[in-house]
Formats: sequence, C-alpha cells, structure tokens
Amino acid sequence: MHILEGIKIIDFTQFIAGSRCTQLLADMGAEVVKVEPPEGDTLRVTFNLTPGAERNYSVLNRNKYGLAVNMREPEGREIILKLATLSDVFVHNLIPGTLEKQGLGYEDIRSLRKDIIYAAISGFGAVGVAPERAAFDIIAQATGGQFWNSQDTFLMPDNYWGDLMTGAYAALSILLALIHRMKSGQGQFIDISMQD
Repeated sequence: MHILEGIKIIDFTQFIAGSRCTQLLADMGAEVVKVEPPEGDTLRVTFNLTPGAERNYSVLNRNKYGLAVNMREPEGREIILKLATLSDVFVHNLIPGTLEKQGLGYEDIRSLRKDIIYAAISGFGAVGVAPERAAFDIIAQATGGQFWNSQDTFLMPDNYWGDLMTGAYAALSILLALIHRMKSGQGQFIDISMQD
C-alpha cells in the first residue's frame, strides 16, 4: 500500500516545478489528474520540438492521469469545479491572479470544498514584491542570488535547482497540510515562491 492511496489531486501545473511536486505525490500513491489545455502543457509542446526530449515530460508526469480541458470555456470550468469537489488537493503554478480571473482561485474552490488544500506555486509568491511577474527556474535562481559566489563571480547554473527544490518543498508542504487536516479537519492555502 502506498502512503497517499485514496488522496485525490488536481494537477493544474505547467513546466517543471509544479509537475515535480505532483510527480512526487503520485509516486507516493496519490491519484493525480493532470489537467492540460487542449494544445497540451507548454512543457510537453516544447519537449516535442526536440527528438528524444519528450521522455523528460513523461518522467515529470509519471503515475498521473491526463485530461485536456479548456478552462476559458464555461463547460471546461465546470469540469474543473466538479473535479475540485471530488479532490483533496488542488495544485497550480500559474501567475497569481490567473485562476482567480477564471473563477478557479482558492476562495472559489474552497466554497465548494471547505477542507481543500490549495497549493499555488509561482516565481515570487502571491504577496510581496511583483507577484504578477512570471518566472522560470533561471529567473528564480538569479533573483535569489544563486549565480554569485563570495568573490562576486558569476556562476552558471548546472541544474534546474529553482524548479526541483520548489517542487519538493511544495510536495512537503502539501504532506504537512494533509496531516494538519487529518488532525483538525481544516484545509489550507499554500503559497510557494520559487525565489524563496
């Protein structure tokens, strides 16, 4: 038996950080439904441009179910809301405010399921300096000071640490929120900043 068997997660993520988060939870036995736009997750599309690279997408999205939904259409939004009522966790890594404009923000989902755990991963967090700014791994590493050593020498990154560590910490935060919910019955909003 996997430790997260019976836990249902909506994975509304793109690229690496969010996909890594839900991949770890899927590996622990959670039932993860990856929701993509009709054209596919941007990472899937990008990897398909390079022969052989598409397997990287599969690694980050293993053990997940897939569903293509256009959230901008009323029918698509209703499908997502229905999934939310059946889910324990909702994860996205879009720019703060994006899902709120579509009626899929934390308060919208919480109105349907009071004990939902809603994890939002973004470059700079939902509050603070420039939450509306988009970010990729390299931006998060640069603004977080990871490219410079004590001699003020530029260091080129050798991995996607901003994405991979953010995904791991997001998964850890979700696990802690699930334990908290088991004890209190309360859901939570989790705000994860890649820069942090």
